[in-house]
Amino acid sequence: MPNAAMPFSGNKEPSSPSDAVSPLSLPLNTKPGATVAATSAATTLSEAPTEKTRSSSVEALEVPEATSTSSGLNLASDEPDQLMDLSGPSWTWPNNDRELGALVKSLGAKLVPQPAKGAAVLQSKANGVQNMGQGQGPAGPGAYRIEGGAGSLCKRLIEAHKLDVRLLSRVETIEIEADANVVRVSTRGGPVFCASAVVLAVPPRSIAADIGFFPALGDERRKVFQNTQTWMADAGKFCLLFEDKFWQKAGLSGTVFANGLPAPQVWDNSDGAQAALAGFVFGSANLRHLDSESAFAASPLLTQLEQVFGPRVRSYQGLELCAWDRHFPADESASGGNHDYGSSLLQAPHAQRIFFGSTETTPDEHGHMEGAVQAGIRTSQQVLALLRGTPRK
Repeated sequence: MPNAAMPFSGNKEPSSPSDAVSPLSLPLNTKPGATVAATSAATTLSEAPTEKTRSSSVEALEVPEATSTSSGLNLASDEPDQLMDLSGPSWTWPNNDRELGALVKSLGAKLVPQPAKGAAVLQSKANGVQNMGQGQGPAGPGAYRIEGGAGSLCKRLIEAHKLDVRLLSRVETIEIEADANVVRVSTRGGPVFCASAVVLAVPPRSIAADIGFFPALGDERRKVFQNTQTWMADAGKFCLLFEDKFWQKAGLSGTVFANGLPAPQVWDNSDGAQAALAGFVFGSANLRHLDSESAFAASPLLTQLEQVFGPRVRSYQGLELCAWDRHFPADESASGGNHDYGSSLLQAPHAQRIFFGSTETTPDEHGHMEGAVQAGIRTSQQVLALLRGTPRK
């Protein structure tokens, strides 16, 4: 199970507590929105003033990331000519997502409208394929995607602010040395980072399952964390590349809503000149269809797509698969869990120096990139309030 933490100043272990500078550490996590939250928090902190009267004490930022990618599950293909967005929170609604919109604009990124030209279809075993009419997109009216994929936003943030992201650095324990005002972040088989504060952009349930805390989280907080369901932890995504949008020539938008079939939602995932179809699957049985290309080819997914788009759908030129249950505790895919996101215990710091900033901590926009950015802004403000009262070493 990947996890991540962001220490501020992120120095490696000092020879003594007095050697530690005031650092900040931001652990990331491979889940939708987590990297956006962490890098958003880091961005705000990296821009904070440092003069004595308004000191943030942020001298450096370290971002340990448990996986091999800096964009978490805001994924996109690494191939420059294959702009396949594999992220969960692909869509944004500019009229609603104010903080994300401001971030996109500040980074010079572009939004592209979700293709909706043509007919959407309703698919079921009982009734086959039914035309739903024109102009119905997969995410409602006014939906856009980030050009180059949602993962490109994380990469822009990292490059713009020269964030030090340590890949394959799984955070195992976080310990507060109360007398020295130092937080020690230990990674598996790696360095120990020392920080003045830590932001965990990790789903609450993963925090409770994967990271040891000293002092302990406490029974009430741990129970809330364990019962807060990770957004779309039991979901996965596939994306197929084609030479052209052949479905549009047949009068279809690419949008499919399905009942009782492996992929309940399919859409036109094209970006720029690249034609693509993508879809979600849910549940452990269906997610195993995404374990490999051979598993996908032998699954009922292609048969389902062929019923809508015809045999041409089997002639894809590229395929990307991502099953998110591979990244979360074994019980994540179980139904149940608390849907009361944004609990005060998800937003309040632990022991004054450990802050929680995944998208699940936001009350209204949880699960979306807007919620991740909001969480990043909130935690950065909390950290700055703490550090302004912390004497510089």
